[in-house]
Amino acid sequence: AKAAGLKAILWNLGDVGPILADEASLDIGAFAFEQPRKGFDITIAQVREVFGPNRCILGNLDSELMLQRNDPDEITAAVHDQIVGSGVGAPFILSFGSPIPSDTPESAIDTITKAVRGFSWS
Repeated sequence: AKAAGLKAILWNLGDVGPILADEASLDIGAFAFEQPRKGFDITIAQVREVFGPNRCILGNLDSELMLQRNDPDEITAAVHDQIVGSGVGAPFILSFGSPIPSDTPESAIDTITKAVRGFSWS
């Protein structure tokens, strides 16, 4: 990928906490990881601290349980927490830790869009 001028994205599942420094030492363009609901807890802020302010991080919103609950306040808070956790001006792509299930309510996706568009650093 690099020889072709492309950026490599490393995706990792499971508890990345213990190996985060090793992951950050790799020459990759971006880092993506699974949502933190399988008995471990990792935040965008923790990943940003280790990867630094210049490397892209992909978010890990809960694509299953949270979206099925479809609570607009919960979804908005999760989106805003991830943006803030990444830091002002740091490269970040709001994303999910797993694929979005086909039975996800469309209104949950609409809430994510509204939360991103409504976010303000002020």
